[in-house]
Amino acid sequence: GQLRHLVVREGVGTGELLVTVVTAPGVEDLVDTLAAPLAEAHPEVVGLLHAVNDGLAETTQGLPTRIVSGADRFTESVMDVTLGLSAPSFFQTNSNMTGRLYERVAQAAGLDGGQVLYDLFCGVGSIGIALGRRARHVVAIDIVPEAVEDARRNAEANGLEGVYTAMCGDVGKVMTEHRG
Repeated sequence: GQLRHLVVREGVGTGELLVTVVTAPGVEDLVDTLAAPLAEAHPEVVGLLHAVNDGLAETTQGLPTRIVSGADRFTESVMDVTLGLSAPSFFQTNSNMTGRLYERVAQAAGLDGGQVLYDLFCGVGSIGIALGRRARHVVAIDIVPEAVEDARRNAEANGLEGVYTAMCGDVGKVMTEHRG
């Protein structure tokens, strides 16, 4: 069929929605007609994206994607941290429990401001950013370029310039190179 997937990402703490319609090639005009009715019926939708899957694989990631209307990202809020998330970036699936999880991580790590915190497979950088004020430095690593860019932007937006380093690459390789 023409419609392959409909992906809706929600910022539970902000109420924002980002919608991605994944189709076969050739239905761009049809997807474009969705923008106005969707915006009118659901003002919480901050962006409508269209991704084209011209293969047989059941995938929604790594596809050519265009902005139909609005923004290409939405915001989420956790532990007094505001995060911008793009469509391909990873974030915890249970936003309501994320703050509790991160508090437990901080307690278990015993962060006192002197440590270097490694946020491996960092996604948008949420753990490193949420706990970054309790560490001397944060090193965040992910293989998804869009996620790393989100992490950099999020660190800056949350005041962690100079103490937050985001790197793109395979975690095993980057850690080997970073350590020495």
